[in-house]
Amino acid sequence: MATWMHNEGDRLEQLIIALKNGDSAVRAKAAMELGRLNDRSAVRPLVDAMEDPDEGVRSSATSALEMQDLASVLGATPRLIHLLQNENSEIRWRASRVLGKGRDRRAIEPLVAALKDRDSNVRCEAAEALARLDPGQTVERLIDMLTDDDHLVRWNAAGLLHEIGDRRATIPLIKALNDPSSEVRFNAAMALGKIGDERALPVLQKVRQSDIAETISGHMVSDAAREAIENIKKRL
Repeated sequence: MATWMHNEGDRLEQLIIALKNGDSAVRAKAAMELGRLNDRSAVRPLVDAMEDPDEGVRSSATSALEMQDLASVLGATPRLIHLLQNENSEIRWRASRVLGKGRDRRAIEPLVAALKDRDSNVRCEAAEALARLDPGQTVERLIDMLTDDDHLVRWNAAGLLHEIGDRRATIPLIKALNDPSSEVRFNAAMALGKIGDERALPVLQKVRQSDIAETISGHMVSDAAREAIENIKKRL
């Protein structure tokens, strides 16, 4: 047993050293292996690797951190919060994603600020992280994001409101059924079905009859409206 632990410690040290290797493929592989080891000692080196010059390494480091135990990631919160200010938008959205995994409430305020980030991917990841950290308090912020200039942000907000299922979002989601993006309209209809507020029925009936658009994945908006109507009526 002692020999196994010694070997495991050696392996950990070797992989941490490999994160500084001149070959990006070696660094990326080392990051993934560290993720599988799930050792708290690997968290700080992996957070540092999120600023690696190679995108593949940054991606592997992010995935590895998402594999870690909650308690391990908590210790990295201050460093991850600092990364939200990085000039590279990819690093900012990756930091937001890991902060959502960590579920440390110290991250809430910085993530709220990230909702105003100039990059839409950062805004989406920050919203997802906040929805995990504090769903009840995030509803109003997600409602605001239903009018974001970027359709991906609006689509993401509608999807998160679907997951949360809070009645406060009913009227804004009804309005979102008129969004120019079929992806947003589909998610809005699904969210209204989850919430179950009968105020949405008249508009959903119109969408079911007239919205023949498809999403990128081939789903019909009218089918989402039909399903939402059925779900709401089950609750009446």
